[in-house]
Amino acid sequence: MNKHMRTLVLATTVLSALTLSSPAPHAAGSNKVENGRFAEPKAPAGPEGRTPVAPGQENTQGLKNWKVTKGVVEVFGSELSQHPRSYQSMNLTGTEVGGIRQEVDLDEGTHYILTWEHHRETWPDCKNAQDQDYSVFAEGSDMEEPTEREPHGERWAKQTKKFVAQDDNVAIEFLSESEIGHCGAMITDVRLKEDPTADDGDNGEGGDDSA
Repeated sequence: MNKHMRTLVLATTVLSALTLSSPAPHAAGSNKVENGRFAEPKAPAGPEGRTPVAPGQENTQGLKNWKVTKGVVEVFGSELSQHPRSYQSMNLTGTEVGGIRQEVDLDEGTHYILTWEHHRETWPDCKNAQDQDYSVFAEGSDMEEPTEREPHGERWAKQTKKFVAQDDNVAIEFLSESEIGHCGAMITDVRLKEDPTADDGDNGEGGDDSA
């Protein structure tokens, strides 16, 4: 191997090593929330298919990435969820008023937008139940207190909430505020991304009722 060839091989080797050791570029548009459609665990099939999960049962029941913070929540199967895209969902009020939480790694000082969909509970005994309120909160952000939401109507509706991360670790929480005790809101398709409209002055208060 001549000198020129050796130099070329060495340069290629060094470039390859630098490429492998360099961290991947930060994907601003990627979803920071894992298992946001509650696909795990796979709930039983059928019109009553659901998987209850209490605090400490996440591993045994197969609930990935989320922690149950109180009460009992239920993962509804796609048929029971009645979502037009056949997503599973999280019923925040199972046999008890419940709540869930997921910690995500974010960039401190960066603007984010949290979106999700909600629906009134589809379990037959709960369809007409009133006061299916719940709250959403981002601990470690500039949100000073939880924001309350309540689903209305008979369709899935998109919701939004914007915030600024004040730590590099933020906990996203959904808590049932139902007064019924066994009937409450369902959520799915939870997404958290960097906010591309951070400079337009929109603080993201309120919901978007588009499905």
